[in-house]
Amino acid sequence: MNTRTAVTLGLVLLTHTFANGADLLTNGSFESGATGWTLAGGAPRYQQVGTAYAGTNALRVFNRANFTNAPQQDVTVALAAVPNGGTWTTRFAVQVAAPTTVRAWLRVVVDNAGVIATNRLLLAERVVRATNQWERITGTQTFGWTGAVSNALFYVECGMKQEPTGKAYPDAIFDDFAIRLDADGDGLWDQEEVPVLQGGLGTSPSLADTDGDALPDGWEFYSGTNPLVADATADPDGDGFTNWQEFRTATSATNALSFPGQPTHASLTTNATAVLKYLAKLPYAASNRFIPGQHLTDTAKEWTNHVVRLQQVTGRWPGLVSFTAESSVTNTPVQTAGIIPYAFETWTNGGLVLIKWAPWNPWSGKFGAASVPTLIDIPELLNPAPALTTNQVARSNYLAWRQSIGDDLTTLRDAGMPVLWRPFAEMNGTWFWWGNLPRDHYHALWRDLHGYFTQTRGLTNLLWVFEPDQTVHLVGGSTSSGTPIDYYYPGDDVVDVVGHNFYDDDWALPYRSDEIWSRSGKIFAVPQAGPSHQKRDGSFDNLTYLNGITNTIARCAFIAVWNNIAAGTNLQLIAIADNLNASNLLAHPLAITRDEVNWQAELPVVAPPPPPALPTAELLANGGFESALTGWVNYGPLATVRTVVTPGRTGGGALSVSNRTGATNGLAQNVLAGLLANGSGQRYVTRAWLKSDLPTSVRVRLLLTDAAGAKSRFLLAERQLREMQTNQWSFIEGLQTVTWTSAPTNALLYFETGQLVENVFPTYLLDDVSLQPDTDGDRLANAEELVLGTNPLLADTDGDGIPDGWETRHGFNPLSAADASWDRDGDGFTNAQEYWAATDPTLRASFPGKASTTNATDAARQILLRLAVAPSQPTNRCFSGQTLTGGNVGVPTEYTNFFLNLAQQTGHTPAVMQLTYEVPPTNLQATVMNPFAISHWQAGGLVLVHYAPPNPVSNGHPGDTTNVVNLTTLFTPGTATHTNWMRSLDRCADGLQQLRDAGVVVMFTILHENNGSWLWWHKRPRADYVALYRGVHDYFTRVRGLNNLLWIFHPSEATHDLLPMDYYYPGDEVVDLIGPSVYSTTFQFPFSMDELFRAYPKAFGLTEASAAVASTNAWDLTILTTNLATTLPRAAYFCAWSSFKVGAGPLVRYSLVDHTNVTTLLNAPHIANRAAVDWPTYLPMNLSLRRQGNVLTVDWAGGALDYSTNLVHWTAVTNAAQSWQPAPDNGVNVFRVRRER
Repeated sequence: MNTRTAVTLGLVLLTHTFANGADLLTNGSFESGATGWTLAGGAPRYQQVGTAYAGTNALRVFNRANFTNAPQQDVTVALAAVPNGGTWTTRFAVQVAAPTTVRAWLRVVVDNAGVIATNRLLLAERVVRATNQWERITGTQTFGWTGAVSNALFYVECGMKQEPTGKAYPDAIFDDFAIRLDADGDGLWDQEEVPVLQGGLGTSPSLADTDGDALPDGWEFYSGTNPLVADATADPDGDGFTNWQEFRTATSATNALSFPGQPTHASLTTNATAVLKYLAKLPYAASNRFIPGQHLTDTAKEWTNHVVRLQQVTGRWPGLVSFTAESSVTNTPVQTAGIIPYAFETWTNGGLVLIKWAPWNPWSGKFGAASVPTLIDIPELLNPAPALTTNQVARSNYLAWRQSIGDDLTTLRDAGMPVLWRPFAEMNGTWFWWGNLPRDHYHALWRDLHGYFTQTRGLTNLLWVFEPDQTVHLVGGSTSSGTPIDYYYPGDDVVDVVGHNFYDDDWALPYRSDEIWSRSGKIFAVPQAGPSHQKRDGSFDNLTYLNGITNTIARCAFIAVWNNIAAGTNLQLIAIADNLNASNLLAHPLAITRDEVNWQAELPVVAPPPPPALPTAELLANGGFESALTGWVNYGPLATVRTVVTPGRTGGGALSVSNRTGATNGLAQNVLAGLLANGSGQRYVTRAWLKSDLPTSVRVRLLLTDAAGAKSRFLLAERQLREMQTNQWSFIEGLQTVTWTSAPTNALLYFETGQLVENVFPTYLLDDVSLQPDTDGDRLANAEELVLGTNPLLADTDGDGIPDGWETRHGFNPLSAADASWDRDGDGFTNAQEYWAATDPTLRASFPGKASTTNATDAARQILLRLAVAPSQPTNRCFSGQTLTGGNVGVPTEYTNFFLNLAQQTGHTPAVMQLTYEVPPTNLQATVMNPFAISHWQAGGLVLVHYAPPNPVSNGHPGDTTNVVNLTTLFTPGTATHTNWMRSLDRCADGLQQLRDAGVVVMFTILHENNGSWLWWHKRPRADYVALYRGVHDYFTRVRGLNNLLWIFHPSEATHDLLPMDYYYPGDEVVDLIGPSVYSTTFQFPFSMDELFRAYPKAFGLTEASAAVASTNAWDLTILTTNLATTLPRAAYFCAWSSFKVGAGPLVRYSLVDHTNVTTLLNAPHIANRAAVDWPTYLPMNLSLRRQGNVLTVDWAGGALDYSTNLVHWTAVTNAAQSWQPAPDNGVNVFRVRRER
C-alpha cells in the first residue's frame, strides 16, 4: 500500500490510499537508484539525492548540455503486454533551478507488415515557473497505433534553448514517475477509482463523471468537490458561481478570489469590466456561446470587403471586429487614428472591438523581424538612457509609436469603449523582433507597456489579450520540441484573455491548449483564425470553426478570422465572407452576431437617484429667445436696438443688441420668484453664450432691491473676450452665492458688456442664458447632477480632488477616482496636476510650467514648473514671502526686522524675498538690494523683484498721474520721454543682469496693479497697456538677454468690481505667473478669484498680500492661513508687503512679523518656507536632433538622457525655418533643440 497526497496545479487537495496497479515504468521513485533508467547524456550528469517528492530518494540531473539530458526508460516489453488503444494518465514530480519547459514523451516504433513507423505521443507537459520547489506534472493520453510494437521509449525533455547559458538547460530533480491506466480519461488512475473499502475513491473507472453532474471525477477530486455527489449547482467558495460554471471557466470552485471575469486591476472602467464578465461567462452558456469576428488590416478597404459584404451575404454582422494598429500593407507604423471611425461604428451598434499591435522593428524602422538580430536589446530599449546610438534611435521610435497609439486609445476610452488589446503576439515564433526572446525579456517588454498604458496613461478600458502561435508549440527537431504557447505568459495580473492563433483545416490540435490555459483561469479565445496555407482558395468550410468550439477548444469565447492576403498575383481567401457556409456559421445557435452581443447585462445595477430634495428649476424664462423677447425687459436707453435674429447658436433665435451707449444697454429679466422660492444662501451657476464684433469685457450681474430701496449687487459670471474671440460664440460661466438679510422685492439679471476704459460698447448676440441652482458649487447644476448620478451636495463626488463639473467638461468620469492619476494627453502630467495648474488635460501643448521666454534658463523652468504643480501637492504647496522696500529705515534694517527677527521668533525664514527696485529717479536701489537677493538665493530661497518705473515725463514718482504719458511719444526715439523711459528700463535691467550673472532666477513684476487708477500707466486703453508691457518683455528678454526672469501679471483685487483684474492681461506668451495684489481683512471676495484666473494656464500666487491697506492694527494671520487653503487653494506663493512709518505716525502694519499668529501661518502644512524650497532638476540643453532618411537621432554631449517623450517637449531653437534637406557632406542636418516642459 502506498499513501500519496494528490497534488495538481501546486495545491494540496486530498489524501487517500490506493492499491498498487500496473505501471508501464519501473523504479519511477528512484528508490533503487537509476535502475531501469537510461541516463541520456551520460551517467556523470546524474546523482541520486535524498531530496524526494515522496519516499526517500530522487534523481538529480546536472551540468545539462541539451534539453534531452534527462532520464529515459525502455518500455517495449511493458507496452507489448497491455491492450492497444487504452487511455493512460502520466504523473511525475520535478524541481528545476530556472524556469523552463518539462515534457514527457512516449516514442513507439511499430512494424506494420514490414512498414516501420514511429509514433510520438506527448504524455504530459508543463511550463515550470517556480524554481527549487516541487511541481507535479500530469497528463492523460490515449495510446493507439497499427502494427506490432518493436520499440518503445519513455523519455523526458527539459529546457528552452532561447534562454542564456545556465538557464537554457537548468539542473533538475525528478521523482515519482508513473504511467497507469485511466480507462475513462478523467485524470484518475483506474486503481484509484476502486471502492472505498479497497482503499479507493469509490468512483467509476469506466465513467468520467460518476455522479452525472457534468463535472469530471478528476476535476472534482482535485478541486475539492465531491465526485460521488451531484454538486454542480453548489457554490462552496461563496463567490456567486456554481461548481459547473467554475469548471467551464477554469476558475477555482473552492477559492472565492478566483471567479469568472475577475479584473486584473481595480480601476478597470465599468464598461470594460462588464465586457470582461460577459466574455468569461460565455463558455457555460447553452447557446450564443462564442463570438465570430472578422479582422481588418487595410481598414477602410477591408471594412467594405470583409464586414459590410459579410452582412450583405449573410444578413448578419460579425459580433467582433479586429483592427491592426500598424500596417505593412499601407506601410504605416501607426494607423490607429484611421481605425477610430470603424471602431465607433462597431461599438455603437453593439459589437466588440479588438486592436492588435505588432510594432515595427524600432531598430530598423521596418515591419517584422530583425534584419540584424544582434541589434535586438530589450533591456536597453526599456532603459531611459541607452548608451548606444542604435538603441537610442530604437527607443525614440518605440516611444513615439507607443505614445501615438496611446493617444488614440484614449479617444476610445473617453467614449466609453472597452478595447480587447493584443500587443506583441506570436512571441513564441521567430518572425517578429520580440519573438523567441529570453523569457524575462519578453515579460519586461509586456509589463512596461502594460504599466505605461494602464498607470501612466490611465487606459483602464483595455482588456489585455495574450496570443502565442499554436504551430510552434510542438515541432520536430534535434534541438527543441517547440516553444509552449504558455511559455512567455507574463502573469495573471497583466492578462485578461489568453489563447493562440489557429490556422488549420479541421481545427483539431495534437495537444490540449484548452487544458493548458485552464491553469490561468482566464478567458480563452482565438484572436487569429483561418484555414491553413493549403486551403485558402475559398473552399474552406466556415463550419469547421464549430469543430474547435465544440471539441478542441470548448472554452473559446471569440474568434477573429483573418483578412484576405495578397500573395504576389494571388489572393489568399481567409475572410468569412469568402469561404463556404458563412451564413450557416453566423446563424448557428452557438454563434453571437453583433445584434446579439449583450455585455450590458453585466453592468452593475445602479439604484435610481433619490427624489430631488434640492432646488433644480431654471430661474430664467426664455433664455434661448425662442419666444422672441418674452420674459425680458429693456435695460438702458430705448435708443438701443434689441431684436431677435435667426439662427441662434442653438435653436431658432438669439438676441441682437446694437446702437449701445453704455455697458449695461440691453435686456434684463426679473428672477425674483425663483430666488425667493430657493431662499437666501443658495449657490447658482450662470451660463450664457455671447458673440461680439469687438473685444469686450462681459459680465452677468444680479441687482437685488428690497422694500426700503436698499440695493445689493452680485457678479454672477464674467469673461474677457480678446481679439481672437470676436465674431464667434464664446461661453461665459460663473458661480455665485446669492444672499440677503431683507427679502428682495425685485431681482434683475442683466449684462454689462463693453470696453470699460475705452467707452466702446460693441454690438453683440446673446443666446442660451441660464441661471440654475448649484448647491455644491461644482459648476454642474443640481438638475444635471441628478441625471449624471453625481452628488449635488458634494462638489467632488468620487473624492479624487477634482470637482465634478471640471471632470465632466473634460470628458472624465466624476464617479471614478481612478482618472485623477491618468495622463489624458500624454504630456507627463496627471489630470489632477492639470486641474490645479489650470491647463488643458486634453491638449499636450497645454501643460504646467510652460515658460514665456523660449530660451529661459534651466533653473527658471524648474522653478516655474514647481510653482505650477505646487497646488496639486497635499503639503508644502504655497511658498511664504516677505517684501523689502527699504522704506524709511533702509534695506539692512528691514532685513533684520522682517527676516532675521521672524526666523528667531518662528524658526522659519520666508521662502520668497521680494525686493523693490524703485527709488525714483535714480533707481539705484538695485545695487543695495541685490546682495540680499543673492544671499537669499544661495541659501535656497526664491527671489521676486518688483519694479514700478518712474513717470517718464516728469522722471518722478510712479504715482505721478498729473503728467500724462503719451505712448506714441514714449515709443519715439529721440524724445525726452523715450530717453527717460529707456534709462529707467536699463537701470532695472542692469540690476536684473547682475542677478542673472549670479545664477539667480527672478520672479519679476513691472507695471503692476494695472486695473487701478493711482499709477501713471493706469486707466489706459487696453491696447496701450498691452503694447507697453510687451515692449518691456521684448526689450528685457530679446535685447538685454534676461532669460532668468519669470514674468508676473500683477493686477489689483481692490478695483475688480470697477475694472476686471484680467482686463489688461497681455497674453499667455508673455506671462509666466499671475500674481495680484490682495489687501483684505477677511480674504473673502464678492467673486471667485480662483475661478477667474483658471481661464489662463498660468501658475497663480499673491504678489502682495496683507490686511486692509494702511492698517495700523495687528492682523490675525490665521485668516490668511485658512483662506490660502480654501478660498485661494491655487496660490503657489504669497508675499507680505513691508511695514513702515510715515513721519512720527504709527506703524502701518504689513510685514509678517508685525501680525499675530505668524508662527501658526508658517507652521501650516500647506505653507512652504525657505528650508522646504525644492524644484525638479532636468538635463542641460546641449543636444542636437539629426534626421537621416526617416530616422531621428539625438546627439548628446554627455550625461544620461531621458528620452521619455511623454515627459519632454522638443522645440527647435535654431534653424527653425530650415526644411529637412540633406546636407552635402554627410546627408544629415543638425538642429539645435531645446527641451521644454
